[in-house]
Amino acid sequence: MEPDLLEWFRVDRSRATRRFLWLGGGLVFTGAGLVGAAFLTHEARSALHVIALPGAAMIVSGLAMTISGLVSILARDEYLAVRADGLLFHGAEEDEVHAWPDIDRVAYDADAATWSVRRVDGTTRVVTVGYTASPRALAEHLEQLRSKAKLGELDEAFVRRVAIGLPHKTPD
Repeated sequence: MEPDLLEWFRVDRSRATRRFLWLGGGLVFTGAGLVGAAFLTHEARSALHVIALPGAAMIVSGLAMTISGLVSILARDEYLAVRADGLLFHGAEEDEVHAWPDIDRVAYDADAATWSVRRVDGTTRVVTVGYTASPRALAEHLEQLRSKAKLGELDEAFVRRVAIGLPHKTPD
């Protein structure tokens, strides 16, 4: 049985998505402009084809590039899952699980703008991939969850409170 999932964070692919959308949209927009200009001119049919065919090719290539690029971005299923038993880094090639008792500290490095998971055995996993949360906020949040797990507060009641959206901060 899979452990309870508390929350998850996707790898931020917004920059690559915008790049495909801008390039593909630019090609479609330019190609449509060429096709429209070709039909608005009253030149010979040969001139019409010289202008319209590259425009149509730009439209088709822009659509194909955008769709194939977005499919390739969506095919890369990478995320960080915060589970009741620890952290799961789901990568393209393999999964890496860090159990809460094995995690010594989750820290943010302001100089490198990265965060890391330091294990009890001394190994460290530095996270350079950007998730859908800021690195500082994510590191602080995971450190709070790690300390809750250390105190035994990540129980079924906590998981249920998180699942239905109730506040889950413990009183001081």
